[in-house]
Amino acid sequence: MGAVEPIPAGARSAIHYDPLVDREDTSFAKYHTGMIRFWVEGGDYEIEINSVPVPT
Repeated sequence: MGAVEPIPAGARSAIHYDPLVDREDTSFAKYHTGMIRFWVEGGDYEIEINSVPVPT
């Protein structure tokens, strides 16, 4: 599951997810010019920007 989310300058972000148990975790996140691009293994994730949940 992946997404691109805008990130304000100086903000802190966190991605929470449950990795799959029976496979290697190949999740990643990259910051690029005001956005974070990420891919997480598994079906569900939550993202927070400055400790505020972002609807997914």
